[in-house]
Amino acid sequence: MTDREILVLRQKIHGTDADIYREELAKRLPDGEVRLARTPAEEQE
Repeated sequence: MTDREILVLRQKIHGTDADIYREELAKRLPDGEVRLARTPAEEQE
């Protein structure tokens, strides 16, 4: 599997807090980097 970079946006996803969603993705994608965007600028990078 290749490394992945995933940026989770700050909004709720299907009613789930973005930080919890990031944690769940990180558990399921151990070879990837899953980060939470902290600012609007990060979301647009």
